Amino acid sequence: MSAMPSHTQPGLSASSFAKPSIEAAAGHPANVKNDQLPTSRLSLGKRASRALAYYLIVFSVGVAATLAWQTYGDAARQLIAPTASTSGQQQLNTMSLDLDAVRQSIDGLAISKR
Repeated sequence: MSAMPSHTQPGLSASSFAKPSIEAAAGHPANVKNDQLPTSRLSLGKRASRALAYYLIVFSVGVAATLAWQTYGDAARQLIAPTASTSGQQQLNTMSLDLDAVRQSIDGLAISKR
């Protein structure tokens, strides 16, 4: 047997390769109604259930975050507090010096304009 299909093989005929005619494609209105292309929009029920699922997921994450904050919040504050107080104080001192320098330069500009 050859790898090429022949016209004598069952199931293959010239009519199977022919395109359907326009008259055959038109069909009856009932056939056209059933052959409509599916739309990309989901039904109202599917959209509602998907929205409810998203809402429940977000709500659950919020509840979990709240519980974690209540459980571990104090311990986290105690761990962060010593570092934050020293680094925060250093930042405040640096900002204070910077603000003093800016004020002095503005005062110098104001005096030179007079």
